[in-house]
Order: sequence, then structure tokens, then C-alpha cells
Amino acid sequence: MRGDVAEPMRDLNIPFVRNPGGNFVSAYNYWEDGIGPKDLRPVRLNLAWHTSDANQVGVHEVQDWYDTVGTQMMLAINLGSRDLDDARNFVEYVNGPTGSHWGDLRAKNGREEPFNYRLWCLGNEMDGPWQIGHETADEYGRLANEVAKTLRAFDKGLELIVCGSSNADMKTYPEWERIV
Repeated sequence: MRGDVAEPMRDLNIPFVRNPGGNFVSAYNYWEDGIGPKDLRPVRLNLAWHTSDANQVGVHEVQDWYDTVGTQMMLAINLGSRDLDDARNFVEYVNGPTGSHWGDLRAKNGREEPFNYRLWCLGNEMDGPWQIGHETADEYGRLANEVAKTLRAFDKGLELIVCGSSNADMKTYPEWERIV
């Protein structure tokens, strides 16, 4: 991570930074592909930016950098190409206790104690036809609701953020917000 960026970031005193960001979220197997030994992580095509990603920066590495700059992570869950089981497993990996499959895997990957992330974005710009897994407001609202119920069964204290319209020029704006 770039050390020359750390000091200005600390000076900004930003409370939360979302990770991963942007269109990258909707086709990314973020937590599975970005954990474990770096030399064993898969290289995948990045459909948002038409490049490949060696997954050298995962949740553990990002958290180390966030600790350096004094901010907290707000994680984004892929609801474009993934489902509620993937979301549940992700939350259990980062926030679950050891003694469970995903908590034990986190400990094996170098973090015994849970990360205890509180803020979770449910997808990214799901109203955008450019998005992998684009959905209507009804489809997205239903999926986000089911994911929210599942995550709240894990931890009632999680703060969950649904996707609003990508911008005010969308033909679905502001109806998207009402429906979702």
C-alpha cells in the first residue's frame, strides 16, 4: 500500500471507507479470492475494468492499511453475481467466532479475533444496466431484503445500506428508491 498516501488520509480523519468500491463489487468474489497465501490466490478477469486481478489485496491487507490511516472499513457485498449464502459466509468470515468453519478459516489466515465490521453495503448501482447482475427495483429490493434478514439473524447490530439510484438522470429515478 502506498505510504505517501497514508499521512494525507490520516489528516482527513475519514471515519469509513468502502471496500471494494465501484462497479468492481458486482462480479467480484472478494473475500474468497483475497484471503490466504498470496501466491495461491486466483487470477481472475475483472469484468468491470476489462483487466485481470491477481487478488493480492484482500480484506486482511486492506484492514492493515486502514489501521495505518486510522479509518474503519465499510464492506460492500456482491449482489450482482452472488447470493445470500455468499453474503452470509462473508459476514461470518470477517465477524464470526472461531469454532465455526469461516471463523476458523479467518484465524488460519492470520486473524484470530473477528474484524467486527458494522457497516455493509448491499450491492452497488444495481439499477444500472451496465452492472453485472443488473436488476429491477422489485428484484433488487426482494434480494436485499432476504440478505438483510439473513445477516440480521447473524448479528442484529449490523448497519445495512441498500443501493439508491446511480444518479438522478436514471429513467427509474426516483421510483427506484420508493420501490426498494
